Amino acid sequence: PPLPIGLEDLPEVSIVLISHDHYDHLDKDSITHIQERFDPLFLTPLGVARTIRRWGAHNVLELDWWQFVDTDGIRFHCTPAKHFSGRRLTNRDDTLWVSWFLEVKSERLNIYYAGDSAYASHFEEIRERLGAPDVALIPIGAYLPRWFMEAVHMEPAQAVAAFQALCADYFIPIHWGTFDLADEPLNEPIELLEQYMAYHGLSSRLHPLAIGESFALEGKEVYEKASGGPGNVSPPPLTKDS
Repeated sequence: PPLPIGLEDLPEVSIVLISHDHYDHLDKDSITHIQERFDPLFLTPLGVARTIRRWGAHNVLELDWWQFVDTDGIRFHCTPAKHFSGRRLTNRDDTLWVSWFLEVKSERLNIYYAGDSAYASHFEEIRERLGAPDVALIPIGAYLPRWFMEAVHMEPAQAVAAFQALCADYFIPIHWGTFDLADEPLNEPIELLEQYMAYHGLSSRLHPLAIGESFALEGKEVYEKASGGPGNVSPPPLTKDS
């Protein structure tokens, strides 16, 4: 399928973070192009380095959960996720899946990228061990049918719970509207998320981005948890047919 952004339109790339080896998160042509054009540092979960080295990547570092590396003034923490891995029927879970917590020291800015994940206690553990992020990039799509997806993907209400557990200031939703991977309509995740965030008085903290759009963080605010607490965000009454 066509990529959401042309590879020739990418800005300068110095570091690439990889969350896991599924095809919608790890594309051979993209890795090859980025390597040939930029020669960046690739940070990967355990077991993924051998795949991208076969594709021509030179500067690759594998990390396990709770390991970190300092480079370019940023500390990159490899943090847990609840998901799975595999690019073939015979290698399920042979490699690790992760999220990433970034400490940008010069800006005193913390950014959390959740990768692909179901809801679990690791969100609160990450906050307890590393602090609350200023910005959290959290997946919201590919959640239906729940009997199949619940173990690996969050629905929008659970994404709000994860945002609460992290005590983040700003929420940038990811993993929606790009690849048609599940039974829900492509636009349903963001529509429901906007309803849930409004219901809990959190709309001002939600920043969905169009492809190519930027988000400027101007100053920091103290996050106050919405009622309900981590892991207990109740969905509001839906305003759409369901």
